[in-house]
Order: sequence, then structure tokens, then C-alpha cells
Amino acid sequence: MIHRILSLGTIAVDTMLYIDKMPGKDGFGHVYSEKVVPGGSSANVAVAVKELGNIVLQSGKIADDSFGVIIKNNLKEEGIDTRYLVTEPGGESLHTYIVVDKSGEHFILANSGNCVMNLEKEEIPDQLFEDIDLFYTDLASPRAAVYIAGECYRRGIPVVYNLRNPPSMDQGVTSEVIDEMLEYTSLFITGKATICATTGIDDPVQAVKTFIGEHHLPDGFICTQGSAGADWFTEEEYHCGICEVDSVDTTGAGDVYIAGIMDSYYCKQKSKQESMKDAAVVAALKTMQTGPRFSMDREKLEEMRTMYIS
Repeated sequence: MIHRILSLGTIAVDTMLYIDKMPGKDGFGHVYSEKVVPGGSSANVAVAVKELGNIVLQSGKIADDSFGVIIKNNLKEEGIDTRYLVTEPGGESLHTYIVVDKSGEHFILANSGNCVMNLEKEEIPDQLFEDIDLFYTDLASPRAAVYIAGECYRRGIPVVYNLRNPPSMDQGVTSEVIDEMLEYTSLFITGKATICATTGIDDPVQAVKTFIGEHHLPDGFICTQGSAGADWFTEEEYHCGICEVDSVDTTGAGDVYIAGIMDSYYCKQKSKQESMKDAAVVAALKTMQTGPRFSMDREKLEEMRTMYIS
């Protein structure tokens, strides 16, 4: 049974700026709270999967700057195995600024630094493939991600590829890289806004199908659509609505949804329908927590699951 997951991708430090409401063009906003927290989509997924009861290893490249120190120390504190995290002397780690209003809506400004995209396959030891049962990536380290995915594919290890943001062609994520990545992908996950922006197609499902093209994905693809829920396409189509709660911060909810899918479908071997419901509940619980990271509240989670699924 799968229970050792490798996460590779965006690992960052987030400066959270909480404001009253989003300003319009040339507008003005008031920051009523500000804090610095560890984040990054890949690391958020890693922590959430670990909180759900699995062994998680984080790979990627950070610098030896203050952001890198925060990232590595926090992952260790969260119980994430960092043996495959590479530190670049004299570099600049990924860091972001996340603005959240009182409705829970947010936007993100990212400073990519010069490390996160530059993990090379030569920095990946062979032992890694003996230590994992499932590989998750957002392709933020494209060369290393494609290499690991290819090795996993050859070894029968499932690969989950999340298109978190439109591909950054100036940082090595070319159409050829994406095509090769899709050759090795078991399950592709993306969100409506991302896939529509990437393809220029308004219909998200058609956008995903266009993006995937002729590639065969054994476990299909999932497209999340915000308040409209999510759809999972294989030979059949499965739809799941959201678990409605009083949200305070939607930051990281998509990451936690992915963690919920991987935990339920791959680790607990539940059906697609059950996995989507589990993921919806876990993501909803995250929106009731501030910051980008998920913290397990098992009693609350079971209460929400009972109400939602019944």
C-alpha cells in the first residue's frame, strides 16, 4: 500500500498581508495584520499529506539565505523528511507576498529567486526511488521533475502532476518538457483559472483535454472549479460539489484538496467518488484556518465529513 510520498516543486516563505478589501485600480488598501510563514504549493501539499497520516519526503532546491533556513527548519518541524532537499550556497530562495481580504479571497505575488527552478537530475540520488511509493510535482523544478517522473514510470510508481500556474516558458517549462512530463503522468490535476489561462479556452474541461492532447493518463485528470466543485475524468466522469463552510482564508485550499485526493485514492485506496468527497472536506477545513498550511483537527474533520457525506 502506498504511504511514502515524494513532493517536488514550489517551496517558499510567504509574507501574509491581511486587508479589509481588495482595492481597485489605483486604489488603496489597509493592512490590519502581517506575518511571515513558510509556504509554497509543493510544501503545502507535503505538510497536508503528512497531517493525513503518511510519510512524506520533500525535494527541491533552496538557498542558504534567511528564507532557505526558515523553509528547511519548518519542514523538519512539520515532520517532513528533508534528506532530498538541496541547498545552493549564495542563492536566493523562492518567497511570496500573499494578500488576503476579509472575505477570504486572495492573490499572490512571487519572487522566484534563482534556486527553485534549477534542481538538476544529477542532484537526485538513486536511493530516492527506493524510498517512495508515489511522486507528486508541480513542475517547478522541471528538469529534475521530468527525470524523477520518468524513473518512477519505469518502476511502476504513480506520478501526480499538478499544473498550479501557467507554464513559465522563460524558466525552462517548455511545451516539450510538458509533453514529456505527461508521458509519465498517472493523474493530472489543475484548476479552472489556471488551465483556461494556459490554453486560452474558456471551457475548463475542454481546456484540459486540449492541454493533455493524445497522452494517455491511467488515472485520468481532475479539474477543480472553485464553488462549482470538481470533475474527475477517466473512462467515466465524476462530479463532486464543495463542502460549504464559513471560510476565513482560501490560501492553500487547492493544495490541501490535492493532498486529500492522494491520501484517499492512492494511500487509502478508496474510489474516485469517495476520494473527491474526502478531498472536498479536507479542503473546506483548511479554509477555516488562516495561512497557507493545513493543521489536522481530526474531531472537526470527522464532524464535517459526517455532515457532508450524509
